[in-house]
Amino acid sequence: AAGPTIASPLLLVQARLDDKRSGSLAPGSRLTGTVFFKNNLTAPVENIAIRVSFPERLVELASVESENGFYDVIGRAITWNPASEPRLAALDAGEEGVLGFSFTLLAAPSVRTFSDRNFTFLLSTTIESGTPPPEHRGAPLAHQDRVEFKLDSRLTLAARAVYYDSPVANTGPLPPRVRATTTYALTLEVGGGANDIRDVEVRAVVPSGVEFRSAVAADVGSVTHNPASRELTWRIGTLGAATGLLRPHVKAIIQLAFTPAENQVDAAPPLLRAIAASGRDAFSASDLRASVEDVTIELTSDPRTDGGHWRVVR
Repeated sequence: AAGPTIASPLLLVQARLDDKRSGSLAPGSRLTGTVFFKNNLTAPVENIAIRVSFPERLVELASVESENGFYDVIGRAITWNPASEPRLAALDAGEEGVLGFSFTLLAAPSVRTFSDRNFTFLLSTTIESGTPPPEHRGAPLAHQDRVEFKLDSRLTLAARAVYYDSPVANTGPLPPRVRATTTYALTLEVGGGANDIRDVEVRAVVPSGVEFRSAVAADVGSVTHNPASRELTWRIGTLGAATGLLRPHVKAIIQLAFTPAENQVDAAPPLLRAIAASGRDAFSASDLRASVEDVTIELTSDPRTDGGHWRVVR
């Protein structure tokens, strides 16, 4: 037996973001939206209005753009009507078209309490006509399309090196001197956003000429160093929602020793390279990454040093 049939709306509208109708969205991303519309009637329809609404608190409102549309601040929706889009003055039977819009998501949705988490992004699109054809008088010609996305959390990473302003005593000359060993303390700092993030870890490479001395402290997880691959790994595990926002960032402190060579005079070589954090968003299931520039002997985070301490000397 044939299954039930689902009738198409008399006026059809369907919206997409980046050509998707489900999935997740990354904070701070620029999104391109499309609205497909069609007259499924056997008669023309006049005076069409189409509106797209979304959560204003998650969008940079100054970034909203639309082709032949406008943002209605009272109705809180991108709007197209016959005055802005001539195609909507009259749609022939079976006629269809596409409208375009775009906007940028806020880089960091507001998290004021621990209940501000697991944000969703509802895109609601309506189409309607105030002047239906005679055979459909009395029947409202309107249709609503709703699609919902999950908003990814964000993963933040920072790294800095110090000599004096350090939780562990450092030794050796500053500025570093050829063939003499100077130790530095490096802090890695990780934060999150509005969702829990699982399987979080930070990886980095200890370059040649630098020696891993010790993992001084870690708020969570453990720091290990593989002397064969020279890879440093800080396995954090689960990073709770609002870490770095309502909760403190999590930190790990390591000590490295640098022994410069003659060909590094007047240079500021790296102490730690290829520093990157990764994890999986527990709400949206997206893979998240963050990276920072190499940490060098330029101790911009240590107020007790200046540029005279930041280059190798003989």
